[in-house]
Amino acid sequence: MSLDLGREMGLGVGYARGLPREKWPAKGEDKQKHIQELVLKMIAADAGTAAPETMALPTNLVRRPQMIAPEHTSALSKRVKAEQLTAVRKASAPEDDPVGVPLLAKYRMKLFYENEGPKKERRTYRILDVRYLPKRSEWVTCSAPVEKTAAGQWEIPAQHLVQGEGNADAVVKVTSYQYHVLADVTDPLNVLYGDCVDTYIKAHENGEGDPSRSGKSSDVPPPKKKKLKRKR
Repeated sequence: MSLDLGREMGLGVGYARGLPREKWPAKGEDKQKHIQELVLKMIAADAGTAAPETMALPTNLVRRPQMIAPEHTSALSKRVKAEQLTAVRKASAPEDDPVGVPLLAKYRMKLFYENEGPKKERRTYRILDVRYLPKRSEWVTCSAPVEKTAAGQWEIPAQHLVQGEGNADAVVKVTSYQYHVLADVTDPLNVLYGDCVDTYIKAHENGEGDPSRSGKSSDVPPPKKKKLKRKR
């Protein structure tokens, strides 16, 4: 944020060793309230700028090979430098992850019912995102618990949300997120895909965990029949 914009917003800019910095709250002022007001002012300032997806991307992301004196540079050298720049830009161009992008397209916003474990711990979730965990080399779902409303919509209960200030949207509590492994990419040439989420999605589609369809399906899988061994 620029110094002029900070002054215009009334953020209270001071100086330390000749460098601009944000002033701390006055003595006796609530620090938490001060920070909240500061963040809201920054959000208001950002709202006046173009959205990231509509902003023009910079074209010179990679340093150009230097040409000290073009008028004294041979045509061969200019051609080689141009080819070098093209090769560097091509090598540094971002690429879609071949595993993550298809997983995001397949699972994002899907509903699933985790029908394993104790009955009291079983519940329905919505997949809000698919994320990569570098330390584990895994792609996982990032899901939040949902409940069916009287209107028939699956929504995140209030106890799992933190309401934003003013007109800001509510966000899911970090402690409410659940993660399920979709793919293990420890060996990029031999990606291992998990099938538990697909099983949970099928369970939801079959009506498990849906109170309005409780008479058509059961949340509890039928007990397995034990095979009797004949005594000799």
